Amino acid sequence: MIQLTLIIQTAVAFAATFTFSMIFNIPGKELLFCGITGAAGWFVSRLMLVFVPGGLVLGTFAGTLVLTFIGRCLSYARKTPVLVYLIGGILPLVPGAGIYYTMYEFIIENDTLKALELGIETAKITGVIAIGIICVLSLPRIFFIFGRKEPGKSNFLLILPLWPPCACSGPPCPRNACAWFQRSYAPAHRRQGKYPPSRGIN
Repeated sequence: MIQLTLIIQTAVAFAATFTFSMIFNIPGKELLFCGITGAAGWFVSRLMLVFVPGGLVLGTFAGTLVLTFIGRCLSYARKTPVLVYLIGGILPLVPGAGIYYTMYEFIIENDTLKALELGIETAKITGVIAIGIICVLSLPRIFFIFGRKEPGKSNFLLILPLWPPCACSGPPCPRNACAWFQRSYAPAHRRQGKYPPSRGIN
């Protein structure tokens, strides 16, 4: 029964994300992927509730990580801004009901304690959504590009630190001015001595 309910909820989340993206004038060829992004985030968040009862905040965080990761992968694969997938995909996880019931308990029922409890939980959910998006967007792009390497660039260079271990004498030097780095990691066509060590790698 839980599995059937989860499948139905995921399908509804897909339909909601799909139609919400249409309202925001998302390009028609991206609507399907927006729906998939939103459905995946909702599925993961509800699945966490099965294993962690009452873990709504943790489930929302996990769902946000998944949908943002999928959105970034799609943005590189389809050469589309990641916001195209995030605007609609985040809709199922936004705590709209929590905001509504907070104001309902505070204004209509005049129950300050209940309103405060709901408000704190809503604030937590909103916070973990923002943190989840920031965590994934701050990752290097190499984690989201599969089987594709930009011409003239090495994927290994994307994850090198700014101050690599240096075999030069003296204190560590920046990698764009390091002769050791140029000999070791520069592309083959730049190892011919075209650029002197003082100028570094452009």
